[in-house]
Amino acid sequence: MAVSWLKSSKNAGVYYGFFLPAAFLLCLALLVGTIFVGKDQTEKSLKCGMDFIRGAGYAKITSESKFQSFSLIDNLSFLQKLQPPSSQPPQPPFPRPQLQPPPQPSPQPQTDTQPPPSPHPMQMPPEPPPPVQPSPEPHFHEGEQMCLSQSECRPPGSEALPKGLVANTSDLQMQPLWGRRKKVNSTTSLFTAAVGIKQKEIVNKMVRKFLSSDFSVMLFHYDGIVDAWKDLDWANNVVHVTAVNQTKWWFAKRFLHPDIVAEYSYIFVWDEDLGVDNFDPDRYLSLVKDEGLEISQPALDATRSEIHHMITARWSNSTVHRRTKPNSKHGCNSTSDYPPCAGWIEVMAPVFSRAAWRCIWYMIQSDLNHGWGLDILFGYCAQGYGLNRSGTQDETACQIRSGWIYQNTLSNTDLNPGIKMIQEGDRTKTVGVVDAEYIVHYGFPTFGEPQNEENPNPTEPNARVEVRRQSHHEYKIFKKRWQEAGKEDESWVDPYPDTWNYSII
Repeated sequence: MAVSWLKSSKNAGVYYGFFLPAAFLLCLALLVGTIFVGKDQTEKSLKCGMDFIRGAGYAKITSESKFQSFSLIDNLSFLQKLQPPSSQPPQPPFPRPQLQPPPQPSPQPQTDTQPPPSPHPMQMPPEPPPPVQPSPEPHFHEGEQMCLSQSECRPPGSEALPKGLVANTSDLQMQPLWGRRKKVNSTTSLFTAAVGIKQKEIVNKMVRKFLSSDFSVMLFHYDGIVDAWKDLDWANNVVHVTAVNQTKWWFAKRFLHPDIVAEYSYIFVWDEDLGVDNFDPDRYLSLVKDEGLEISQPALDATRSEIHHMITARWSNSTVHRRTKPNSKHGCNSTSDYPPCAGWIEVMAPVFSRAAWRCIWYMIQSDLNHGWGLDILFGYCAQGYGLNRSGTQDETACQIRSGWIYQNTLSNTDLNPGIKMIQEGDRTKTVGVVDAEYIVHYGFPTFGEPQNEENPNPTEPNARVEVRRQSHHEYKIFKKRWQEAGKEDESWVDPYPDTWNYSII
């Protein structure tokens, strides 16, 4: 009846201009209130809507038409039935969620007397970000660097050059002045020896054998005599270096830098008084690779050699041995894992892998010529540090930290997987003596021989004794340096703390 009255021509303006929009707003408020506000607030929303409708306009309508209004609040249940069914379960009453402003910079920390404001009931406090742990900084000495990829490598001093032009390695291959350049074979190794003219015949046999196996050869002439070797057909095909009264370790430190010999798989650093009639370099290296030896030496023929330590003596019916037979001199038994019982070779005929030599070169002291004590520590360098076990240089390692163990500064997870930051070898397995290929140690004295053997001057000191005394003195200096360096370097962990408990002298 009320609707028919409003639709009459007399009241059509009121119907279309005021009542329909007001009814629409009321229904919309009902829906919004039910969905977002909750049932408890629905009655309040409807009451606000009715108050709006009951304004001046609504009063005028009712006064003119004497219209009896009905209460929508009383018919709330009827209006709720008209709403579409919802799949959501009834929600508990809660305030309308507020839109949050974008995150602002964290405010200054508040004092204890000013508690932080309580969050809005619907505003979950943001979780604090996890604390950022600073990455451990690698500890390198001045001038060293470690790269994570080959493209990032820049040796110190090369910054002014384009990367593609930087050549940080070399070799000892002799090249012609014109014509096609000789290329170093990747399997080529290097033979070096400190030689004097008195052992020319023995050295001649050694050089010929290694040249026949495609080795590069470098001779260190400690007596200053070079021209007397020119009658040998190979003399112009090897590198000659001369410095009077210098040992092979003095030469090695100055002329066998790891970057210079980086092209060679193995480096031989031998004495001059070795017989090689029963030695084949190719077969020897094949056995070394098969056995996984980083540092090795050929066994000594016990019947013809001067033997100082029994671990170097050849075992019959054996290919390789890594420990000495039980003896009483050094207290060695089947479980001894210290030099010279196991993991040890002598300095007369050592053979180093490329990785081991890089470490050994750093160990050699420039001011200690005789090298006594080096062999006790050879096992520290038999780890393949920074290079893979096949002997090829790891392209991800730009700088090798001397082969020592640095677990406290970097871990494998911090770097490219190709970089090996901890030692992975065991000297009782990676250091050994090859029995299948053996040599003879003649034991000829190199230094300290009297200049005039027929009429020696009794007033002059015995040079041989003085050389021996100096060697002992350098051994003590080297031992002290090692022990002090180990205490000072907090990032270094000694894998063999009992090494110096035994003396090989």
